[in-house]
Amino acid sequence: MYPTDPMEIYRAEAVVEIVSLDCKFFEPSFMEAEDKMKWAELYSAKVLPGYYAKLDKACSENIKKTGFAANDKFSIADVALLQFLSSTAYHPTR
Repeated sequence: MYPTDPMEIYRAEAVVEIVSLDCKFFEPSFMEAEDKMKWAELYSAKVLPGYYAKLDKACSENIKKTGFAANDKFSIADVALLQFLSSTAYHPTR
Protein backbone atom coordinates (compact mmCIF):
# COMPACT_ATOMS: atom_id res chain seq x y z
CA MET A 1 0.00 0.00 0.00
CA TYR A 2 2.95 2.32 0.61
CA PRO A 3 4.87 2.90 -2.64
CA THR A 4 8.54 1.99 -2.95
CA ASP A 5 9.42 4.08 -6.01
CA PRO A 6 10.61 7.59 -4.96
CA MET A 7 8.32 9.42 -7.41
CA GLU A 8 5.33 7.33 -6.37
CA ILE A 9 6.14 8.07 -2.72
CA TYR A 10 6.28 11.77 -3.53
CA ARG A 11 2.90 11.74 -5.31
CA ALA A 12 1.22 9.67 -2.59
CA GLU A 13 2.60 11.79 0.23
CA ALA A 14 1.50 14.96 -1.55
CA VAL A 15 -2.11 13.77 -1.46
CA VAL A 16 -1.81 12.61 2.16
CA GLU A 17 -0.36 16.01 3.09
CA ILE A 18 -3.22 17.88 1.45
CA VAL A 19 -5.75 15.75 3.31
CA SER A 20 -4.01 15.76 6.69
CA LEU A 21 -2.73 19.34 6.78
CA ASP A 22 -4.88 21.42 4.46
CA CYS A 23 -8.27 19.72 4.73
CA LYS A 24 -8.84 19.24 8.41
CA PHE A 25 -12.40 18.29 9.23
CA PHE A 26 -13.48 18.63 12.83
CA GLU A 27 -16.57 19.27 14.84
CA PRO A 28 -16.46 21.55 17.86
CA SER A 29 -17.55 19.32 20.74
CA PHE A 30 -18.33 22.22 23.04
CA MET A 31 -21.30 23.47 20.97
CA GLU A 32 -24.95 22.78 21.60
CA ALA A 33 -26.77 20.69 19.00
CA GLU A 34 -28.44 23.69 17.33
CA ASP A 35 -25.13 25.55 17.11
CA LYS A 36 -23.45 22.45 15.65
CA MET A 37 -26.04 22.38 12.88
CA LYS A 38 -25.41 26.04 12.07
CA TRP A 39 -21.66 25.45 12.17
CA ALA A 40 -21.99 22.40 9.87
CA GLU A 41 -24.07 24.38 7.37
CA LEU A 42 -21.56 27.22 7.32
CA TYR A 43 -18.61 24.84 7.10
CA SER A 44 -20.24 22.93 4.26
CA ALA A 45 -21.03 26.10 2.35
CA LYS A 46 -17.82 28.06 2.92
CA VAL A 47 -14.94 25.71 3.75
CA LEU A 48 -15.56 22.32 2.11
CA PRO A 49 -15.74 23.65 -1.46
CA GLY A 50 -12.18 24.95 -1.10
CA TYR A 51 -10.98 21.61 0.25
CA TYR A 52 -12.70 19.74 -2.57
CA ALA A 53 -11.08 22.09 -5.12
CA LYS A 54 -7.60 21.41 -3.69
CA LEU A 55 -8.16 17.68 -3.83
CA ASP A 56 -9.62 17.89 -7.32
CA LYS A 57 -6.58 19.79 -8.54
CA ALA A 58 -4.22 17.29 -6.91
CA CYS A 59 -5.96 14.05 -7.88
CA SER A 60 -8.40 14.40 -10.75
CA GLU A 61 -5.93 13.92 -13.61
CA ASN A 62 -4.47 10.76 -12.13
CA ILE A 63 -7.89 9.40 -11.18
CA LYS A 64 -9.04 9.86 -14.78
CA LYS A 65 -5.96 8.03 -16.08
CA THR A 66 -5.62 5.21 -13.55
CA GLY A 67 -8.58 5.24 -11.19
CA PHE A 68 -6.31 5.95 -8.21
CA ALA A 69 -5.48 9.14 -6.33
CA ALA A 70 -1.72 9.35 -6.83
CA ASN A 71 -0.23 6.43 -8.74
CA ASP A 72 -1.29 3.47 -10.89
CA LYS A 73 -2.32 1.27 -7.96
CA PHE A 74 -4.03 1.55 -4.59
CA SER A 75 -1.88 3.40 -2.05
CA ILE A 76 -1.94 5.36 1.19
CA ALA A 77 -3.09 8.37 -0.87
CA ASP A 78 -6.31 6.56 -1.74
CA VAL A 79 -6.89 5.68 1.92
CA ALA A 80 -6.41 9.32 2.97
CA LEU A 81 -8.67 10.61 0.20
CA LEU A 82 -11.42 8.07 0.91
CA GLN A 83 -11.27 8.77 4.64
CA PHE A 84 -11.63 12.50 4.08
CA LEU A 85 -14.43 12.15 1.56
CA SER A 86 -16.36 9.71 3.76
CA SER A 87 -16.02 11.97 6.79
CA THR A 88 -17.41 14.93 4.88
CA ALA A 89 -20.06 13.12 2.85
CA TYR A 90 -21.79 11.64 5.87
CA HIS A 91 -21.57 13.51 9.11
CA PRO A 92 -23.98 13.22 12.03
CA THR A 93 -24.45 16.99 12.38
CA ARG A 94 -25.91 17.31 8.88
